[in-house]
Amino acid sequence: MEKRSSALLQLKIICTVIIICIILNIAARFSTSFADFFTDNIFINISIPFGFLTSLIPFSVGELLIFIGIMLIVIGIPLFIAAMIKCKGKRKQISRNTALFLGWVLVYILLTETVNCFIHYQCTVFSDRYFPDLPKSGYTVEQLTDMCKGFIVKANELSYQLERDEEGNIILPDDVGDRAIEHMRSISGKYSRLDGWYPSAKKIHFSRIMSKLDLQGIYFPFTMEANYNADMKHSKVPCTICHELTHAKGFILEDEASFIAYIACVESGDPLFMYSGYINAMNRSLNQLYTCVSQEEYAEVYYMMNDLVMEDKKFVTDEYRASLEQDKVIKKETASKVSDKAMDITLKANGVTDGKESYGRMVDLLLMYYYNPQ
Repeated sequence: MEKRSSALLQLKIICTVIIICIILNIAARFSTSFADFFTDNIFINISIPFGFLTSLIPFSVGELLIFIGIMLIVIGIPLFIAAMIKCKGKRKQISRNTALFLGWVLVYILLTETVNCFIHYQCTVFSDRYFPDLPKSGYTVEQLTDMCKGFIVKANELSYQLERDEEGNIILPDDVGDRAIEHMRSISGKYSRLDGWYPSAKKIHFSRIMSKLDLQGIYFPFTMEANYNADMKHSKVPCTICHELTHAKGFILEDEASFIAYIACVESGDPLFMYSGYINAMNRSLNQLYTCVSQEEYAEVYYMMNDLVMEDKKFVTDEYRASLEQDKVIKKETASKVSDKAMDITLKANGVTDGKESYGRMVDLLLMYYYNPQ
């Protein structure tokens, strides 16, 4: 009798939390003011103790939970079937306990995703919040071309200022994560939500999988962690860490997170971070320029890069990419397509109607900032 009462109480709690999450998501979807209030006043306060606990652990808790989840599926399903066959007299109890366990897992995922991620999609976007009077579009191809050239010039200059090993690879300092937090806080005078505590940036152990998925970093809402790919070129790491830390402050859209990371990097006065910021902005802008001009005009801009920048702008080394493409267990092309599709679905489900194409809006923000310096 006590077990049934306990199970009923747990079921009531599970259902109540799910209903609350649904209400919060609906309220945010229909009221930007509610989403802004929640993110500015509630999320920021509850995220600190939550993220503080996971920051005490030196490895990515989110990565570990994903691994445990996969193992539960691979091992748990056969064990459940075996238990149902072997323990005929306890089938109801086994089914009830399994359902309650899955219910609590669902509640944890839904609650943390809602509070730490989903609601933020409905907030006032960064550009409208902090640059309400600046034009977000209408820039010319000539302006885009000049901006690309400007980024390349800056990257070329900075490329010679960085410490490198004998093979020309950038040497990444041990305190790169701490420096990223410092640089994010340094711009909080202009952008107030970026002030305060940040979680520690953590490397992903299975970074090879991230490389197959073309992922430089990932923010885990269910653990409040900013994670980055340990196998990518070191030129990518500083800006990527800033990008993921931006998500931890409630700016969840990819285009604005990349834009904020760019600002933090180029205004840091730190050559490594400035270089990383310009490399990222240069790559995004060149991709856009490629669609707007002739091949000859594009080549004229592209080949302004020196050899160091040409190498550092890559996601991973050529040798590493070749090894990824030769892997027959999980083909890189297939993994990348699956990743893109999953992200596209997630964005559209959260109200970003153009899905992954929204990433291109970063270039509009860069143009706005480049021609209207603050």
